[in-house]
Amino acid sequence: MRHAWIFVISMFMAALSQPALATINAWLNQNQVGSGESVQLTLQHEGETDKQPDLSPLKQDFDILGNSTGSSIQITNGKMSAKIQSSFMLMPKHSGKIIIPALQWDGQYSSPLTVTVADNNAAQAGNTNPGKKTAHAFITTTVDQKQPFVQAAVTLIVRLYVDEPLYQASLAFEPNDDVLIQQTGKDQQTTETRSGQTYQVIERKYMLFPQRSGQIKLNGPVLNALTPDSRAPDPFGQDPFFSNAFGQNPLAGMMGATRPIRIQGDPLILNVRPRPTGATGHDWLPAQNVTLDQTWQPDSGSIHVGEPITRHLHLSALGVAENQLPDLSQRMSLPTGLRAYPDQPKLNTGVQGDSILSTRDQNIAVIASQAGHYEIPAMLLDW
Repeated sequence: MRHAWIFVISMFMAALSQPALATINAWLNQNQVGSGESVQLTLQHEGETDKQPDLSPLKQDFDILGNSTGSSIQITNGKMSAKIQSSFMLMPKHSGKIIIPALQWDGQYSSPLTVTVADNNAAQAGNTNPGKKTAHAFITTTVDQKQPFVQAAVTLIVRLYVDEPLYQASLAFEPNDDVLIQQTGKDQQTTETRSGQTYQVIERKYMLFPQRSGQIKLNGPVLNALTPDSRAPDPFGQDPFFSNAFGQNPLAGMMGATRPIRIQGDPLILNVRPRPTGATGHDWLPAQNVTLDQTWQPDSGSIHVGEPITRHLHLSALGVAENQLPDLSQRMSLPTGLRAYPDQPKLNTGVQGDSILSTRDQNIAVIASQAGHYEIPAMLLDW
């Protein structure tokens, strides 16, 4: 009996020492996706390896958002069968027919694959071809003017069309030093039907402030979100070996419950005009309305040498950002015998109608170093 157990253990160790044949299989969970939708690539390595697949050929056409890996070993009649599978969530960088080239994994190569990505512009115009995949989400952008003056406000309306729920959604612009971007108001939600398909429409408004003249390109807003995956893809579903090796798939649901999407609106081109030659004022405020008010504290009575009086300046302008409001304390002229000590200004920007209202409040302490009668000049703002 003892010799029988030794024989079985010897066969087991011999099986583990046998080299495994290494070949790479590859497949996609789907061959056609809408604009902004991800596709799942699965690579299967026949045999054991501690190396990772070389994904560098994918980076030209795809962003790699995530991956999962599983392995299993079976011994049947003294022979070992080992397999490793890695699944990758790929986000196409452009539309059209994209070839996934042969990928190298531990000296072996997979076969090339092809995925077709729908054109976002076609989805916006409406799909009239019943056999063509319709995008589940897309973005439109409109501006009220394309030739503004430098630093003048441009109203941008962004509309996001979706026909399925979104989770962990974010909508943002890429950084751009040539344009200041300010969101205004709250999102508005409506519904709209295009070519028989009903979309939920989320509308968001922004104010754009070009910081230089000339042509400026602003990349469209980018939506990153998760959506339910009705296909519920199993990264190892095509291989019953992985499905049954442990009685259940340990990775089931990790990548199948939701799928990432990334949608980007079309770029915006602004042809920004310089400050008009006729605008000769010291300050350039392309605003709809500018007001300047002042108060004094105390506002009456006599003041003694060394005692401060406070001048409060309130500047407001409609349709400009708060950092465009000038610092008037630097232009405050005082007669000999008086000195000014300005406090830090308080800047604020709020929504007013379809525009923004920016304000600048500042206190300036004025102190007399000698007795006398003083007249403080009026504060003027040329804009």
